[in-house]
Amino acid sequence: MLIQGLLLLVAGMGIVLVFLLLLIFVVTMSARVIPRFNHFLPDVVSKQPVSDPAPNVAIAVAIAAARQRADSMFCPVASVNR
Repeated sequence: MLIQGLLLLVAGMGIVLVFLLLLIFVVTMSARVIPRFNHFLPDVVSKQPVSDPAPNVAIAVAIAAARQRADSMFCPVASVNR
């Protein structure tokens, strides 16, 4: 009974090992082959102007409000890095 269990263990691990080695091989080969076909589907470069800093200001205001709220409440996690 113990021998059958060990045999099943070795067989299962061997199958997983073969599958992982096959997966590594396929991923490596696809990484070498796919760049050859990049000219069929080129990356689209956006020609839009750089966005204004207004969203950054809104993000900064939201962060400041969240920190103020965390400071006003008992929140030991919020004050760890201060």
